[in-house]
Amino acid sequence: MKKIFVLLMVPLITILLNIGSPPASVAAEPEITLTWSDYAAPGYDQLNYIYHYIDRIKEETNGRVEIKLYPAQQLVKALQQYEALMQGTIDMCNFTPVYYAGKIPILCLSSESSYWEPGDSVVITSRTAKMIDKVLSRDGIKFMGWSTELPPMCVPGAKIFRKASDFKGLKIRAPGKATKVINAWGGTGVSIPASELYMALQKGVVDGAFTTIGTVEGTHLWEVIDAITFTRNGGSPQLVCMNREKWNSLPEDIKKSFEKVNREMVPWAYDHALNYVGKTKEFLKTKFKKSYQQTPEEHAALSKPAAGYIWKPVIKKFGEPAQKLWDKTLAVAKESQEARKQGKTPRFFED
Repeated sequence: MKKIFVLLMVPLITILLNIGSPPASVAAEPEITLTWSDYAAPGYDQLNYIYHYIDRIKEETNGRVEIKLYPAQQLVKALQQYEALMQGTIDMCNFTPVYYAGKIPILCLSSESSYWEPGDSVVITSRTAKMIDKVLSRDGIKFMGWSTELPPMCVPGAKIFRKASDFKGLKIRAPGKATKVINAWGGTGVSIPASELYMALQKGVVDGAFTTIGTVEGTHLWEVIDAITFTRNGGSPQLVCMNREKWNSLPEDIKKSFEKVNREMVPWAYDHALNYVGKTKEFLKTKFKKSYQQTPEEHAALSKPAAGYIWKPVIKKFGEPAQKLWDKTLAVAKESQEARKQGKTPRFFED
């Protein structure tokens, strides 16, 4: 009888203990929801940085913060991100400075990437974070201290491009101000959206493109063009930012969680950028009929006529502040290159 009583009481006690407790499978609702707008479509590598960041913020805040990502320009167009961030229409984004040359020309300096190698833009932005934040704060934007990296440039086309004369008489698509680079090589720079590049190459509207290996991978350009030439440019930064008013409204403990994750993202993004470049180049070599890696000498010769297409006019217009940022950018790039020669990881941050 006693044994039967015990057997009956165990499930009863279990039921009583669980009354009022939420099911284990039901997660607590986040206290804070932030919107992140991005122009990249699903499948593009730059979203991998963001996915990782969102997961880490959720972990560090114990689920109190949820960042909702809206890729593929669902909320705002790429060229409207900066203004939307200023106005608080979106809470967060990572934007490419060179797209906003009219608004923040001084920050476009780090987009002239022929002076450094893949991964270095991540290092550069972490080492110049205070300078970047000072510029952005004037527009009500908070720089989070790290950047994703647009992968290095390449030239898909009907032939291999080794020297400037190879571009002569050809129409080459290039992003924004990079059309000046094509013009300096004797070609005609054409500015069209990356999303239209596949059709433009297929129809012969352009003869080639000066674009990132990420764009080539994401748009399957090997289906409409035969050759790819890999340059020796580094990647360009995409600055991760938040609307400053939104940042100021966050509780202090949440801010500390963000600051912790922001700091750890720099070495993570650096390693990710290097791994991505290596894997993607090898992948693209198997897809194109012809592929070629420019030599250091070819890169130097091509860089010479195009050098300064961003930094020269910016320094001329803004003087000492721009010169200081450019000098710092070059110094950090040189340090990074020297560290790699010695088999070391570059130094992140200034403190």
